[in-house]
Amino acid sequence: MLNQPRIRRAVGILLIAFALALAGASFVSWQADSAAEAGDWARAIAWRPDVALYHLRLGELNIATNPPLADRELTRSLQLDPYNPVTAADLATVEISLRRHPQASRLTQRMASTTSFDERWREANLRLMRHDLAGFWTETQLACAVADRDDVFASVVSRALTVSNYDFTRLYAVLPHGNDHAAEAFLDAAVEYRQLKSGGENPVPAEILGFRWLQHLPPAADAYAQREREEAAEKYLRDLLLHSPEAVPEVWRAGRAAGLFHGAPLARSGELVTAGSFPHPVPTEAFPPPVAGSRTRIFGWLRDDSGRVLVDTVVTGDSAYPTALALTFDGDENDQVKLAHQWFVARPGTSVVLSAVARSLRPQPSGGVLLILRDRYGSERGRLALAAPADWQRSQTSLVLPPLPVTPPRQPDGSRPDRLTPAPLEAYELCLEYQRPLGALPLHNEVAVTRVSLHTAAEGR
Repeated sequence: MLNQPRIRRAVGILLIAFALALAGASFVSWQADSAAEAGDWARAIAWRPDVALYHLRLGELNIATNPPLADRELTRSLQLDPYNPVTAADLATVEISLRRHPQASRLTQRMASTTSFDERWREANLRLMRHDLAGFWTETQLACAVADRDDVFASVVSRALTVSNYDFTRLYAVLPHGNDHAAEAFLDAAVEYRQLKSGGENPVPAEILGFRWLQHLPPAADAYAQREREEAAEKYLRDLLLHSPEAVPEVWRAGRAAGLFHGAPLARSGELVTAGSFPHPVPTEAFPPPVAGSRTRIFGWLRDDSGRVLVDTVVTGDSAYPTALALTFDGDENDQVKLAHQWFVARPGTSVVLSAVARSLRPQPSGGVLLILRDRYGSERGRLALAAPADWQRSQTSLVLPPLPVTPPRQPDGSRPDRLTPAPLEAYELCLEYQRPLGALPLHNEVAVTRVSLHTAAEGR
């Protein structure tokens, strides 16, 4: 027969031991958690050495200052949690700093089943450190294929071009051709390369390739994506205006067909500027305001930093001149202000007629409002002072579009070309400006400007 009192004592002892063990475990967990909350990861590990997170945090704290300690802690963390990609990535970084490149490469390959852009891009850079350029291109292609962030492509493009001596052809081959941001980063880099390496003149094949890529992308996902495409294309076109204006008409036509540029067809004769009556309300191709701090158009009137002059399109109520651009001066304007401008391309040597209609809305002085023709380097090549009496008055002058200046601007390296070959087409800028006449007081007036026209003399108006 069982000894009942002995059994009861044994059960009681077991229950007490279990309670003590539970209390001890709770105490240990409490101590470890308290240390972790205080950021004392070493003390947390002393209490609970089996928690992977504690080893990970202690390792991360020492990556830069004590790589051997970081290596030990991250290795232990990965042993406790073998499938944590963050731990593997951090450990690969430590191995690189300790010049253990084979171990770092194996760590990245180990995580292949959970490949991310960061892991593949890290592997690509490991290949570079081992002077394996072919491996770099392979890993870069794999990284870009799984990229889940739009902001990575600018960095990828910059790094790849730097290490490959600007091998745009190879770069194009590894980038995902259906990705907007890859195309935009490629085209931006091609434009910058032309400016730096060839003094800015003549389009390079990479620019042409990048623009064609942008043209043939699938339809944009939304209006924001479409706007980003247009901005990349406009940056390219603006660069051509400043450096290779003879290429502008073909690029403009192709861009309009692809929906990258908007507005009236680019004129090379006849009326050379558009929307001279400043229609209201403002269509996007006429006089757009800045959008998100950037200019939204190239051919069409663009506002400038108006130097404390209010610039806006208005309905005049006058049937002869129903819309105009109103310039409001309150006496606080700068002495010289560029109010608006419009680019155009035409043949140097063309005779043109520049005209505009203006009036003052207050019985105050109104002198100093000008239309100025500038070449693509910003030098003034002709002007028309606008008379602005109380009633509408037309001002007009005849000009000849000049060729390139005799003394060209300095190149990025500080040199000047020995000679310039006249281009079949040149880019010019028609600017609406205010320049305070010598000795004149600040303006307190509102000047309306309309019917701005720049046409070839053969078109006589």
